[in-house]
Formats: sequence, structure tokens, C-alpha cells
Amino acid sequence: MTDSDKIQTLPLPFLERMKEMLGDDYDAFLKSYKNPRTYGLRVNTAKLSCQDFQTLSPFPIRPIPWINTGYFYDEESRPENAGQVWRAFRR
Repeated sequence: MTDSDKIQTLPLPFLERMKEMLGDDYDAFLKSYKNPRTYGLRVNTAKLSCQDFQTLSPFPIRPIPWINTGYFYDEESRPENAGQVWRAFRR
């Protein structure tokens, strides 16, 4: 299933609520499902500093502008699960 097909699987009550909440932005919300999926993660700074994460990351990352502990990564670099990321930093 492609990302754009996923909108067909969203429950109608969810879509109705989004339409109510988003108002004029609802159409842009629907169109966003046609864009490639964006992957991201947030660093738990109680365990690791962002600076250390940036230095040690086993895959390419890009900062998320609106959250100082968040990073985008490409689908090709996507870890199978969060445990893989954590294990990469445990030495």
C-alpha cells in the first residue's frame, strides 16, 4: 500500500473530526497524503544529548526546525525499531 492509498483506510469519524478542526486547511491535509512520507525521531535527552546523537548517529539525519530534539531521516536509513537506534549508542 502506498502512502497516498492510506487515506482510503482512515476511519470516517477521524476524517470528519479533522475537517472540523482544520477548517480551510482540510484540503491541504488530504493532499498531504500524496506527498512522500516523512520519517523522524526525537532524542530522549535524559539518555543522550542531541550533540552526541548527531555525532554518533549510524545513519544520516537532518534537524527538524520546530523541535530542537527532533531529526528527520530518509526511508532508506530507517531503523527497524527504536531498539536498534538505542543499541547503536550503547557501548
